[in-house]
This record gives sequence, structure tokens and C-alpha cells, in this order.
Amino acid sequence: SIEYRHPVTGDFTVECTLPDEAAVERFLTTLRERGRARLELVARVASAERELVTFRGRYVAWRP
Repeated sequence: SIEYRHPVTGDFTVECTLPDEAAVERFLTTLRERGRARLELVARVASAERELVTFRGRYVAWRP
């Protein structure tokens, strides 16, 4: 999902942080046990003054 709060009209930064340690551990355990796992990440687009866009996405990892 994506939430547009303000137009992106100039220079910006994007930050994506890891979820809390427990969520990362669940992801890694599930990947080891089942061979696939998913993790929700949140990326924020900001200018010097304010947050402009928030993106939430579920990413999947799997072992072949």
C-alpha cells in the first residue's frame, strides 16, 4: 500500500528500517523451517521539511 501525503517536487530521501527484532527472528525461523517467509517493510520518502510518501510492502524470500 502507498500513502501520498504531499507531492514529491524536489530532492528527497528514502528510509526503510528493519522491523523489530522479534519480527525478524520469526521471518528467519520460518524461512529455515518452511523454505519461504514474508516480511513487511515500510519505506518513507521525505524532504527536508516533512514526510511525503509512506510505502508498506510485503516481501517474500524463498529457498529454491
